[in-house]
Amino acid sequence: MRHQKYSIERKTMGKPIFLHQAVNFMLADMAMRYELAKLAVWRSCADYDEGRRNTYYASIGKLYGAIAANKNASDAVQVFGGNGFNKDYPVEKLMRDAKIF
Repeated sequence: MRHQKYSIERKTMGKPIFLHQAVNFMLADMAMRYELAKLAVWRSCADYDEGRRNTYYASIGKLYGAIAANKNASDAVQVFGGNGFNKDYPVEKLMRDAKIF
């Protein structure tokens, strides 16, 4: 993902920002939210494939996916720092698009 690549390239205090513990925790939380949202959607798909009603997990996947998209976009802007608000970087557009969900 772009934020992970950027965290390797960007340096503060003489080292890449991904080596800072707070940034590492943020990146781990972002990955966890993404995987959990994906898992809920896959569970809904599995229920559908088995012929079972899937609205419960579909609703969870949709709600949690929207929450995760907003929080991950916000965290990505923080990883990018001041460049997160710059239109030259794609994270600025992702932040605006996440609000649609």
